[in-house]
Amino acid sequence: MNVLLAIYWRDLRLAIDLFLREEPGINVIGVANETESLLALLKTTHPHVVLLSWDLPGRTIPEVLSTIHTAPAPPRIIVLGNNESEKDTALAAGADAFLVKGKPPQHLAATIREMNLPKNQVQGEEEQQ
Repeated sequence: MNVLLAIYWRDLRLAIDLFLREEPGINVIGVANETESLLALLKTTHPHVVLLSWDLPGRTIPEVLSTIHTAPAPPRIIVLGNNESEKDTALAAGADAFLVKGKPPQHLAATIREMNLPKNQVQGEEEQQ
């Protein structure tokens, strides 16, 4: 599964990148640290999943989600947020899943793998805890 990382904070981006590169079946195919580079990479990389940080600089995340969903074959999107208060807005704007930063990395890998399931079979975060 091809994954595009869109995370502003360098240390977090590098840590997730290193972790995911060791996960079987998950291929990190690009990284972005702001919304415009993310949107440009989406046109050339065609990922299956985008891991999108809520605090990515540039356009608002609801705007970015709206733009992504206009693509002919949009990727599944996991929003990585700072706290639970962002969850409802992210999901309402079109995110397929929402995770709070600081969860164990295995939880992130499992959520990425769930993106292979049909949308009606993806568990909500509250069901996975």
